[in-house]
Amino acid sequence: MNLIFKLDKKYDKQMLLEFMPKGGIKDREAFMELLRIDTTEFNRVLKGKKIDTKKATDELVEDKYRKLKPFIKNSINDYQKSWDKINDNFFRLVRNKTGTNWKYKKYYCVVSAYHEGISSWGGKTIARRWSVNADVQRKITAHELVLSHFWMMLSQNEISKNWNNNKKWRYSEIFSWCLLGLDQDFRIFWPWILEKDIFPENHNYPKLIPLQKKLKQLYSNCDNFVEFFQKAIKKGV
Repeated sequence: MNLIFKLDKKYDKQMLLEFMPKGGIKDREAFMELLRIDTTEFNRVLKGKKIDTKKATDELVEDKYRKLKPFIKNSINDYQKSWDKINDNFFRLVRNKTGTNWKYKKYYCVVSAYHEGISSWGGKTIARRWSVNADVQRKITAHELVLSHFWMMLSQNEISKNWNNNKKWRYSEIFSWCLLGLDQDFRIFWPWILEKDIFPENHNYPKLIPLQKKLKQLYSNCDNFVEFFQKAIKKGV
């Protein structure tokens, strides 16, 4: 298995449109926050133009990539060099700990001009923002990869395959935090992580915290991750 970092402007734009606020360009503040631009940049590119959200996004993405493309390419290089140092051991360890083979031989990480981190629901493409330290990016990159792996596992399990997407996502997120944070064998890949950040509770999904705490307790009472995974699904809390 390999993770390959790449540039993909089309994917970047597609994800922007998927995460677009309901008001689109009319919700100016939310639109500018999503596209990581300020009022000056917004006016410079779009002032006086009567265009819809998609066309506005197209123009702003083109403008952003004209400026950032060489730096994104540098990050692709640096991210790849850092990841390659752990690639084989990481994929092997996840497979051994979860008792499940990876779905794909090759996975892809789009180095994005916009998105901090995106996984896929059982797919082979994730995304990470371009402006992170090449070594520090490993932990969240791994999280997005493993989240996709757990989604695939949940979709194959006789119980959890019937869960709705929101429930699969919640469990995938927490399973990823448990595996990559609480299992000491993974610490070698990101030894700089502070103890308080190993199993984060200060994140963008506060509604997950009650379930996160319950599953952490369950994890601590299990002998291995396979046992934990199966018990967590049976409980379905």
